[in-house]
Amino acid sequence: MKIEIKKLSPDLLDAWLDYFDNVAYAKGDGTFEKWQECYCMHFHWGGPEPQLPLEECKYHSRAMAIDYIKSGWMQGYLAFDGERVIGWCNANDKERYTRDVRRYPAGDKGKKIKSVVCMNICPPMRKKGFGTMFLERICADAATEGYDYVEAYPSDSDDPKNYHGPLRLYEKVGFVLHKQYKSRSVVRKYLT
Repeated sequence: MKIEIKKLSPDLLDAWLDYFDNVAYAKGDGTFEKWQECYCMHFHWGGPEPQLPLEECKYHSRAMAIDYIKSGWMQGYLAFDGERVIGWCNANDKERYTRDVRRYPAGDKGKKIKSVVCMNICPPMRKKGFGTMFLERICADAATEGYDYVEAYPSDSDDPKNYHGPLRLYEKVGFVLHKQYKSRSVVRKYLT
């Protein structure tokens, strides 16, 4: 197995779509998690999410994701095992997210912040170190790109539905607790 972490770009759109259409939320029994319709767009919604039937919401989110990837607005990383995508991590400038991460104000005016808001690794590949690989690559790129720190919003849960990733994963890579909220931690890895 040769794993390669690639930065999302428009030329990887088809691989990204195949992952979200067929792999990311597969339960392994031919069915999918009910939140398959997200397409990692939750953090980009500027207002209340539309109350649409599941298939319409899925179509809307998918179309929006395609536009955001083609324009470069959505950023993140894909993990490949050969030609097959086995994971995704949504990591971007904090200012590009219009939802949820705004609940966790930085309080650091003038700082450039990279946020990690979602990490999804296909079920058979979980707990094999790919989350660590994602975070190491994100932090290295963020340092090169002039970010002051990388921020993430994990919980203490090891539940596979914990799409932020578990707190212990971030601690392993050198993130420290910045602030504790009722159901979520804000952790940071300082780069400067």
